[in-house]
Amino acid sequence: MSVMRTSLLSLILSLGLFPGLLAAAVIEDFFRVELPLDEEQDRDQQLRAALDVMLLRLGGPDVLKAQTPLKAALDDPRSLMRRIGSGDDERLEVDFEPALLRDLLGQARLPMLGASRPEVILWAVLPGTLGDELVLQGSEWSNLLRAAAQQRAVALTVPLADLQDRSLVTEAQIREADQDVLLPASERYASEVVLALAIDPQDDGVRLSWTLWVHDKQHTGRVSESSAELAADKLMLNLANLIFAQYAVQPLAPSAEQQTGRWVLVVDNVSDLDAFSGLQRTLQQLSGNTPPQILSIEGSQVRMGLDFPGSESQLERLLVLDQRLLRLPAPVVSQPQVEEPESEPATMDELLAEQAQTEPAAEPEPEPETEPVEPEADTAQQQTLYFRWR
Repeated sequence: MSVMRTSLLSLILSLGLFPGLLAAAVIEDFFRVELPLDEEQDRDQQLRAALDVMLLRLGGPDVLKAQTPLKAALDDPRSLMRRIGSGDDERLEVDFEPALLRDLLGQARLPMLGASRPEVILWAVLPGTLGDELVLQGSEWSNLLRAAAQQRAVALTVPLADLQDRSLVTEAQIREADQDVLLPASERYASEVVLALAIDPQDDGVRLSWTLWVHDKQHTGRVSESSAELAADKLMLNLANLIFAQYAVQPLAPSAEQQTGRWVLVVDNVSDLDAFSGLQRTLQQLSGNTPPQILSIEGSQVRMGLDFPGSESQLERLLVLDQRLLRLPAPVVSQPQVEEPESEPATMDELLAEQAQTEPAAEPEPEPETEPVEPEADTAQQQTLYFRWR
């Protein structure tokens, strides 16, 4: 065991796997926006449209209402862009600068939600020749919904639809959004959010009827659009807004931000490079402009420093999105017991001295009253969280 633990630290050091080099995202290419080229718009209008999509991803549905703090960026979208190009399929591709975007929303004191998102398991049906059919992985509607989910930063996944799924869920139960059936059937996928969707083609377009369960809350809605692409995009935008409302990190007051900006995470059972890489990727999405730092590695325990501009409850909620992190209570530090030496019989001199002390003495003059001083709170313990990697 000691050899394996030592090799983990050696391998990390030899490969240079320090914070910032293992960046990944639950939502791939989170800071890249792709839009179809529109001949009716000039380049500046297209770049502004790309910026709107990016701001909605990171800042939620109300971000574009904050015109005053974002005015300079909205007037000059290029200032936030790292690369502007076009693909082979006549689509505009824009890569944004993450640090500049975080600074922009942070200075405007707006809530943010990065690339780490809860996974949404999709149970969807659409009419077929013999009745409703399950939307399968790789199907036309599955690909269409996945593309819309990528654009709106929704971590969408489609069930396997194998014998286990089909034995637990029927098409009728999906159309009825049967909570008692769909939620237990989704447990095998460890998804935080469950979506039931009924797709119905109409003469003038398509209608999507949906039910979403997130944090024991149920949301329902209906989307009708002239095309399947527009309907899928509007659906995913609605879902992204609901998820943002549940998971976004709210800005703190300046005094609170100074107290809760720096965190130490102690994670046990990080026993190999895959576990360490997974931990790095998770923390990378939660940090601000400063990447997470390795503070120490002792055996299979890793201590990481993290800059996170939120409260403890917000940080824990985002961390447990990664099912591999299990919150642990802070360890109890036991105080060593000091053995008292055995007492020897008192001598005559000691007895006389003790008697003198027991005699009544003159009452001392009363000291002036002073207001009690409360001890300062120990914020170091509050800033350290403990987890186990599983």
